[in-house]
Amino acid sequence: MTPEQSIIPAGWTAQIIGKNGCRYMILLRPGDHLDVDESRLEDVAIIVDPEARLREPPWFLQLYLKFDAGWENCPHDPAMMAKFLGFPESPRRPGYEEEFKRMQESLGRRGQSKESNVKAITFEHAYFVKLGQGGKWEADSIATDKVRIGWTEIPLDDIHQGRWNAIKQIITGDKPSGAKTHDYDSLKTIAESTPGDIWITFHKSKLWWCRVEGQIEEDDTSKFKSVKGRWSDKDIKGNLLLMDNISGRLLRVVGYRATICRVKQPSDLRLLINAEVSPEYADMDAALDQLAVKVEVALQRLHPKDFELLVDLLFQRAGWQRISVVGENVKFTDMNLQEPITKDRYQVQVKSEATKEEFESYRSEFEDSPFRRLYFVVHSPHRSLEAVSTDPDDKVQLIFSKRLARMAIDAGLVGWLMQKVR
Repeated sequence: MTPEQSIIPAGWTAQIIGKNGCRYMILLRPGDHLDVDESRLEDVAIIVDPEARLREPPWFLQLYLKFDAGWENCPHDPAMMAKFLGFPESPRRPGYEEEFKRMQESLGRRGQSKESNVKAITFEHAYFVKLGQGGKWEADSIATDKVRIGWTEIPLDDIHQGRWNAIKQIITGDKPSGAKTHDYDSLKTIAESTPGDIWITFHKSKLWWCRVEGQIEEDDTSKFKSVKGRWSDKDIKGNLLLMDNISGRLLRVVGYRATICRVKQPSDLRLLINAEVSPEYADMDAALDQLAVKVEVALQRLHPKDFELLVDLLFQRAGWQRISVVGENVKFTDMNLQEPITKDRYQVQVKSEATKEEFESYRSEFEDSPFRRLYFVVHSPHRSLEAVSTDPDDKVQLIFSKRLARMAIDAGLVGWLMQKVR
């Protein structure tokens, strides 16, 4: 069965206890307390209204409940839902207000987990600066927290005294051109820039940003303006600002030939530095999440041989070469794979269902094997196996249906899967 959305009327609350012992606060009706039968509940996912604020009534819009038998459609009426799930309903309990307040604080004002209390980066204007011809001052500028610029012919005192008519005459001469006028405007821009502006550059395949302060200075290398604080190649959450992950609209300035230009998409830069996403990205990400849920359910309908074939296709599309027959009759092994460049070898065991004991047997069998990594792939693990997790550095890796669903989407295999479950 495909998962169905259950719309929760505003102003209702419930508490869900999952099989892992975690408690999930579902908002149904203030004052009611519903404990889910732990033996039946397998998973809970909550979709939040991103525009709402925490208040009475609360903001959760949709609820998905997954059971051992698959996805089931919950009745829309909360009282009927409680009866359908076999929840023991209890009256308002002591401490409800305190618990609700703690939930508000833990989820944040938009229903999302709070990050550290880092203030969002705000700025009035944003500019790109090329740190020397061919980027010759990039490394020094970043290491010494300076914004190095040229204009060696302009007296520093003229800049400090604001003799801009004289400076314009030096730069543009009697026959000003568009390029010369822009050169003059650029010098004036950085000279008058305040800490309210953001300056960006690109170095070693990353975007770097800073604020500047004080007057333009000069040393044996060049004129420069001091950075307020440090150059940074990270967003406010500490993620590296790799050029591969930056929108093409922001990257347009990389090919700019002059020294300074205004960033024409300041909103894109604000999102990037503040580790936020555009509305378009958020919409697509939400759609992918919903698709992944449906793909995960579809995986469980595959015939075991089709499931083996899907796993084989996933690894092949990742660039790995199969060097054994899928489903070959060898104990513990369904396929052997080789990475074509490094020649590293991998082994895969594919199962529709599996227990913790079966996994432990597989892990112990190949703990000292010559393979670089071993994958135990299962779409419907037994409850005992669900509680097992593997560290990313472990030689033996567990892959469940949730991860497989994303892999199938990324590999472009949704169409193939649809044909198998139609």
